[in-house]
Amino acid sequence: MSQIRNMGEIHGSVVGDGNVSGDRNVVGNGNYTVFGDQGPDLQPYFVKKRWLLPVTERGINFVAAIITIAAAFGGWKAVMQLWENLPFDGRASAAAETPFSGVDQQMLPIYVFFGLAAAWAFVMIVRRLIRSRTMCFSRVSLLPVAAGITDDAGRGRLALLRLGGRCQMQLGRGACGGKLRFYNKPTAWIDFTASDGTTKRKVTERTPVAECTRNPKKHCYAIDEADVD
Repeated sequence: MSQIRNMGEIHGSVVGDGNVSGDRNVVGNGNYTVFGDQGPDLQPYFVKKRWLLPVTERGINFVAAIITIAAAFGGWKAVMQLWENLPFDGRASAAAETPFSGVDQQMLPIYVFFGLAAAWAFVMIVRRLIRSRTMCFSRVSLLPVAAGITDDAGRGRLALLRLGGRCQMQLGRGACGGKLRFYNKPTAWIDFTASDGTTKRKVTERTPVAECTRNPKKHCYAIDEADVD
């Protein structure tokens, strides 16, 4: 059983350099909305379901090493291809006579490099998640939570978790009892006026939370991402 801390709400407006009263300083123009810590209320939540994926810490380290080597080689090939296409190179001048011939072959090393770079970034994120034993929340509450856990054999492993719980906020007649939903919620943003006169919002921070479905505005609780095992 894990516990989460109540997260209160602070609203304010700032023009020029300034700050909003609370735990966080903000600087800039526009309307800022931030969440601050209010009260020591603790809320229980638990893991309803857990799906272990065939991704272990040792396996992800091996894959990371292979992709790193492949990305380095792909980067070298991409640089060589760009060098061959420079204007002062004789082969580039010959290719310029028929600009549409061999375009895909010339760009293939560059495409491969960008693909390997994207794969490397994804593997590094998963590797860090497993090594740090933390949770990664989606922006959509319907999706499960990805987490690095320690399995029964003592190995680091990637898992998908479905969290559950009921809101224990004390009301006049007892606990709220609303169902909690878990997701990565915007907790700091800037409202500004665009050139066309419409109001836009730019999210500057997201926080994993457990939000009560009965009163999502006031019954919202921050979750510690390291509270896995």
